[in-house]
Amino acid sequence: MTSLLAPGSLMTSLPVPGSLMTSLPAPGSLMTSLPVPESLMTSLLAPESLMTSLPVPGSLMTSLLAPESLMTSLPVPGSLMTSLLAPGSLMTSLPVPGSLMTSLLAPGSLMTSFLAPESLMTSLPVPGSLMTSLPAPGSLMTSLPVPGSLMTSLLAPESLMTSLPVPGQGITYGWLPQTFLMSVDCICDSGYLGGYH
Repeated sequence: MTSLLAPGSLMTSLPVPGSLMTSLPAPGSLMTSLPVPESLMTSLLAPESLMTSLPVPGSLMTSLLAPESLMTSLPVPGSLMTSLLAPGSLMTSLPVPGSLMTSLLAPGSLMTSFLAPESLMTSLPVPGSLMTSLPAPGSLMTSLPVPGSLMTSLLAPESLMTSLPVPGQGITYGWLPQTFLMSVDCICDSGYLGGYH
C-alpha cells in the first residue's frame, strides 16, 4: 500500500520495498518521512516539517512529534494509531481504543472531534467546541459545517483538504489544491477569499 505522488504534492511519497505502508516523500514536503525498518508504519519526518516525528518502538504507528510542532504527540501503547498531544496544542487528543485513527480532543480544544471506527478520519461534532466538523462518508477529510461553530468547513471531494466558506460563521478557512494554507480573513465583493499563503 505504497504510492508515488506527483512532484510538488503536499504528501509526495516513494514506495519503500518490504514495508506495508511506509513512504519517502520528496525533499521540502510538508510530511517528508523516512522508513523505520523495525516498525510497520512509523516515520522519521524532516526537522523542518510541520509534523516532525520520531519512531516509537513496539507500536505499529505512533509518533513523537517535535516540541515546536503544531501537532506534538506522545505515543499511546497498545493502540494502532493513537496520540496524546501536548497541552496547549491546537489538536490535543486522547486515544479511542479499537479504531485505526480516532481521537477525542480535550475540552476547550480548537479542533475537538470524535472519529468514527468505520472511517479513516470521519468525525462527529463535540458540543462547545470552537472548531468541530462532520465529514461525509467516502472522503478522506470531507466535512460538513456544524451550526454554532466558529470555524467550520466544507471540504471538496476532489481535494484532500480543499474547503469552502460556510455562510453565517465568524471565521472560515480553506486548503486549496495548489496552496499550502489559506487563512481566510475577509470575503470581498469580488469573491476573493483574503488571507495568506
